Amino acid sequence: MLLARILPSRLGSRITLTILLTSLVVLAVAGVGVVLAAQAARPLYEDEAAREALTHVDQGVRQQGAALHGSTAPFGAAYRMREAAVSGIIAPDMADTLDAYARQIGVSAIVFLDTNGNEVYSFGEPGHIAAIEALLLRELDFAWTYGPIDLQGTPTLVAREDIVGIDPGDPPVGQLVVAAPLDVDAISLSGELAFEAPEASAQVGSDSRILDNEAFDDVAIVSEGNSFRLEAEIPGVDGRAASTVTYLDSLSVEPIASVFGVFIAFITVLASVIGLGVGLLVARAIARPITGLSNHITKRRADALAGHEIGPLPIDPLLPYEFSHLIEVFNSTFDELQLHQVALATAIEEADASKKSLDIAVQDSLEGKVLVHNGLITVFNPAAATHLGIEPEDALGQPPAAAFSSGAFTDVNGTLVDSSTIPDAAIDSSLILMFEREGRGTRWLEIKTVPHSQTDGTMLVTTRDVTDNRRLDDLRTEIVGLVSHDLRAPLTVISGYLDLMTRNLDESARIKAITSAQRSAQRMQELLEDLLAATRAEEMFSPIELLRVDMSEIARDTASSFEHTSPHELHLEAGCSAIVLGEERRLRQVLVNLITNAMKYSPAHTNIFISLSCDDHLATITVEDEGSGVPEEMREAIFERFARLESDTGARHPGVGLGLYIVRAIVESHGGRVFVEARPAGLGARFVVSLPLAPTDTETDT
Repeated sequence: MLLARILPSRLGSRITLTILLTSLVVLAVAGVGVVLAAQAARPLYEDEAAREALTHVDQGVRQQGAALHGSTAPFGAAYRMREAAVSGIIAPDMADTLDAYARQIGVSAIVFLDTNGNEVYSFGEPGHIAAIEALLLRELDFAWTYGPIDLQGTPTLVAREDIVGIDPGDPPVGQLVVAAPLDVDAISLSGELAFEAPEASAQVGSDSRILDNEAFDDVAIVSEGNSFRLEAEIPGVDGRAASTVTYLDSLSVEPIASVFGVFIAFITVLASVIGLGVGLLVARAIARPITGLSNHITKRRADALAGHEIGPLPIDPLLPYEFSHLIEVFNSTFDELQLHQVALATAIEEADASKKSLDIAVQDSLEGKVLVHNGLITVFNPAAATHLGIEPEDALGQPPAAAFSSGAFTDVNGTLVDSSTIPDAAIDSSLILMFEREGRGTRWLEIKTVPHSQTDGTMLVTTRDVTDNRRLDDLRTEIVGLVSHDLRAPLTVISGYLDLMTRNLDESARIKAITSAQRSAQRMQELLEDLLAATRAEEMFSPIELLRVDMSEIARDTASSFEHTSPHELHLEAGCSAIVLGEERRLRQVLVNLITNAMKYSPAHTNIFISLSCDDHLATITVEDEGSGVPEEMREAIFERFARLESDTGARHPGVGLGLYIVRAIVESHGGRVFVEARPAGLGARFVVSLPLAPTDTETDT
């Protein structure tokens, strides 16, 4: 409270004060940056110290090598006392003198070979002597006078000298090599220095870096806390690594950086604590009234969303001027919001009601509705899915061409239509197109497109199934043809026989005329009944009374009725009596229609086979012809109203396409089933009717 009264009323002034306090934090960050910079410069110091150490090591090795080479002079002088030698072999007393001298100067091995490679004199361990002799016998460049080698795991210096005869001008009579271990103590360095065998080297790792040096190989530096470790290989005179140099030393820059880092860290912590404390007080003084304002605004917002009355926000006198002005703006906005709140709620209710009504109208519409917006389908109702043979979830979000590509479209002239052009082509006038899709038969669709916006391409495509209308048109044409042909022919026969009956005829001629006229009238009646049955087949062909009917007797009577009038050979095989429950007249019509259909779709003078068989519960009647058969895709469709197959030449057979439809209606009303068996093309059609057998007398009593 007190701090809020002391601080300036302007928010800008308060923020300025906060920035001044934040500067302490910046100081701390800068100090940390200095420490980090010192750490970043550490590799430079380490590299410089490493180079200096390597220089000392190189100088120390050279000094030891020169001193060792100087020690070979007494051995050469000893050989020149030829009066003490016998046949090139040093006398025993002279050998003892040389051994004592070798121990005195601290050499580890001495080898003297003549020009033929024979040993004249040696001193030291046999393994060292053998290694030195092997070195001398190799074809090496003897330009070196001294240098390091790895002598059986021991870093060693060797010095070589050509031995001449008594006179200095004589040619060399052999090679002399003196060996001594490298002396670490002879090299003055502040850190820890060691010479090791090359195979003992740890060498370069993931935490080390490489340093170039002409006198050493594989120089690596590793930082270790306040120290650094140096590793390098000393090349030997034999071309192999002679020794590994390991040097560990502290870095002189590290303590200074550490002290400076501690000081900076202390200043940073102190500044951070002070800045944090002051910042918390200032933030609390500023945030408290702002938090209160936020809580008030949140509550008013909840009241507004719930439809409650919105009161004005209180103005805290401790708030900065800018926030006080902001509260006044909020209060003004809340007043206007409350005025529009009721109107908005009413509009939302009306919009929801309109949306529900629209959804009901679209989803339950018998017309297909496809709404396209920005080139993609946004509405696709169930009727459109039925018409176009594509599920709504597969059409939504797709271009309109995708919805029309599930089948083939042809116009009334039989011309194939590009499905992608249909929505645009139906804008000016509606299209009547035939839609064919495998497994769905043929449907006729009327398609109309109404554009609603040119900017975003919004349009509504409406589809209407007009298949029944087209079929009614076809039926009209068929009826006209039927009346002009099928009905006219019986009328002509009747009329002719009636004219004959006006004449004096004998009894047999009169009976023949009457019989023929009656048969023609019966034919006319059957045609009219088939036409009238198209719209009420299910009720019309249901059995009125269930009686026991012998299907074998019906089959024999029906086959014999066609025997003298059909150009086909009918063959009947009845394996059982097949007693079923039903209406005899309707069941007889099933066989008549199937046999008539077989005659219509098979060539004259071919065979038609009728068979009857029974099992425990079913009677099976089959009618088989030798025609072209029924295509697989039409085995279900041929039982629909007005369905007709085309002949091999593409022409349709006479009739209105009701015969098989009536067969299915009668069979199903008697509890049976009718279907076409699948057969290879060209082997004819085989229709199968199965009807439940009537129970026996015993079963009836039970």
